[in-house]
Amino acid sequence: MLYFMASLYLLAGVNHFLYPDFYYKMIPDYLPFAMQLVYISGVIEIILGIGLALPRTQKTAARGVVILLIAVFPANLNMALNTQDWHISKATLYSRLPFQLFLVFWAWIYTRDENREQQNITWKTKLVLLFARLRKPIDPNENIDIAQLRKKSERASRLGTLLFDSKIDVVDTIDATANGVPIRIYKNSKSQNQDVIIYFHGGGFVLYGLHSHENICRRLCTMNDCIVLSVDYRLAPEFSFPVAHEDAYTAILWTKNNIEKHGGNPNALILAGDSAGGNLAACMAHKCKKEQISLKAQILNYPWIDGKLDNPSIHRNGKGYLLEKETMFWFQEQYTPNKNDHCNPLVSPCYEADFSGLAPAFILTAEFDPLLDDGFKYYNQLLKSGNKVKYTEYKGVIHGFLNIPLISNTAIKSFADIHTFLKSL
Repeated sequence: MLYFMASLYLLAGVNHFLYPDFYYKMIPDYLPFAMQLVYISGVIEIILGIGLALPRTQKTAARGVVILLIAVFPANLNMALNTQDWHISKATLYSRLPFQLFLVFWAWIYTRDENREQQNITWKTKLVLLFARLRKPIDPNENIDIAQLRKKSERASRLGTLLFDSKIDVVDTIDATANGVPIRIYKNSKSQNQDVIIYFHGGGFVLYGLHSHENICRRLCTMNDCIVLSVDYRLAPEFSFPVAHEDAYTAILWTKNNIEKHGGNPNALILAGDSAGGNLAACMAHKCKKEQISLKAQILNYPWIDGKLDNPSIHRNGKGYLLEKETMFWFQEQYTPNKNDHCNPLVSPCYEADFSGLAPAFILTAEFDPLLDDGFKYYNQLLKSGNKVKYTEYKGVIHGFLNIPLISNTAIKSFADIHTFLKSL
């Protein structure tokens, strides 16, 4: 995008000198020295084009683009209002205005955060971050209507899915209950003895459900040719700790006893989840070990592991990257209102006494995620205790990237990495 913009401005700048009369007519009558302004703007556009092409000056040049576009907007408006003076179609003239607004929008996004210049964040990710900044769903300083918050969050989730994901077809879906806990089963074949991924959705133990994470489950189902069972555990603040964890374990027991009827192998259970769901998967791996329930693997996607909420990445990435530090503390207050539970090993698995003998784990983290260090530290705890564990930090992406995998090549690659890991077991 930067090099396209650079070539665009170089070409526009040169055209000011090749066709000065054309640009002269664009200048509103009330501005003096019209021809001089044509040549000056040509020089400026050439300089901006060169600046956009050079890595060290790209951000400064992008700021210049914003200023220039605002400055020349009256000229473009003048063209649109006086179409009879131009030997160009009205459609072409009118299209200049939204194009100019798009360029302002792009350049503004690009220059919003000083820390993102050298950080490989795609323009799609920046668009998501801008949307989150403009439409911040959670303000812990206000009285929050939980029902309205969930509706807003679901709408935002659907928009993200619409823009940056695609629905994957599966052979069959079955809505059922696991001893009272709502579940949805995804099947991609009618074969028997399939691996079974039990998936726990994220959302801070407060938000989302079966619909918000449907595309993740569908993609896991098709890419791994397995059954996926999505768990709709009860949410806080109506149901605080340990209800979500109890529902998770109930779903596991039901799966162990019933999944064979659906073609699944009860001895090839894989626990998986993202964010708060990653917490559930990690905690249930410990629970299953204690209860002697064998697991094939655990997939922890940017998991919430440590109830202290004081790892360096929480402070480093705690603002401006979708999931924010103050929001995490608010989520914690909803699910664990008793502060004594914050570091309870049953909800903060990094404080368990024994890490040996756990199911093979794949921990995925995002470079610009407050929970980055949660995943990395937990990886080290598992590794030091002799477990088989794989860890990958995905560069240039943010918390929740599995829900919007088409946001970058890095995000979509994570699903392929999960497939490779499971094939290796």
